[in-house]
Amino acid sequence: MSSGRWASRGPDYSEHYRERAQQLARRFAVMEGVVGVLLTGGLTFGEADRYSDIDLIVYLRQQSLRTWYFGEAPLPEGESRYRDLRLDVAYLDYERERDRAWSPSERWGASRAEILYDPEGLLAELLAEKRLTTDDLNGEALDLAARIRFQLERLVPAWLYRGESLAAHHVLNQSTSELIRLAHLINQDPGPEAGWNVVLLESLTQVPDGFLDGIRDAMQTGDLSAGAASRRRYVLFRLLQECWTQLAPEEPFEDRADFVRQRRMLKDLVVRGNISFSEFRDQYDLRLLIQSPAFELVFIDRQSDELQVCFNRDRLHHIVHHDLGRFLDYQQRLLRELAAASGTDIDS
Repeated sequence: MSSGRWASRGPDYSEHYRERAQQLARRFAVMEGVVGVLLTGGLTFGEADRYSDIDLIVYLRQQSLRTWYFGEAPLPEGESRYRDLRLDVAYLDYERERDRAWSPSERWGASRAEILYDPEGLLAELLAEKRLTTDDLNGEALDLAARIRFQLERLVPAWLYRGESLAAHHVLNQSTSELIRLAHLINQDPGPEAGWNVVLLESLTQVPDGFLDGIRDAMQTGDLSAGAASRRRYVLFRLLQECWTQLAPEEPFEDRADFVRQRRMLKDLVVRGNISFSEFRDQYDLRLLIQSPAFELVFIDRQSDELQVCFNRDRLHHIVHHDLGRFLDYQQRLLRELAAASGTDIDS
């Protein structure tokens, strides 16, 4: 996809707005208790038009924020007019924000925010701590891909079978939005708010060829009939498959994110035989231990000085040769893969 920037049809006010944002930051900087000022929102994407706001977050010490609540704030919080500007200002308690767990959308904001004032480096430290990690983003992408597939394979056909094509289209609309977010996650971007998420698709580097055209096609609802829903479902499913190839190129296209993680864990264990419990806990979700087929193959050895997570090769051999039929199809495929990796003769 191209790397061109978004451009409004109207005049670009970004340079003027940025200058005014800096002026406002300097105004806040001389006030007691101000820790720092962040620029957020659409202006951080590089352009602004007459519908754009200057979005600022001002971090304060707790006592100073309390005084602002009692009439000392220089500007109103939230949306307001300031001379010729549209402002959206938030006043936050720095200590509380430092200690509080941020939501994914807030952490996305941290990844986009620009520091306008930070004399002690506290905001830079805060943003670095709150940003979503690569593991966070990859895990969220796996979960999102699994949800989209469930919607396309289960929910849409179910509503069409029930004769409720409008409900099917509603699910397809949701899947389209989530697929756009998935494209951002694959690019290690938590994804902007509605509108920006579409505009910025062209700036993403790791997306399937023709992705934006596919999204346009998927948004065409036609006459909201069952036939139109089936067409949209096919388009979205193809785009999802292509996204999955970039997200997890070595993993089969599964509709269960936990199973993808379990496959990775079991393939690691079948090669290594065992790992310490502490290492396992750092690398994997403990819930994987009690999900099938790991439930049958992995055990905790409590006899050694340090707890060990162990793979039971004998149990795998028995299942593959005598008990494979009681597992679901995709679980059988994994069991055969593990058997091959462990050197078990599957055909004997």
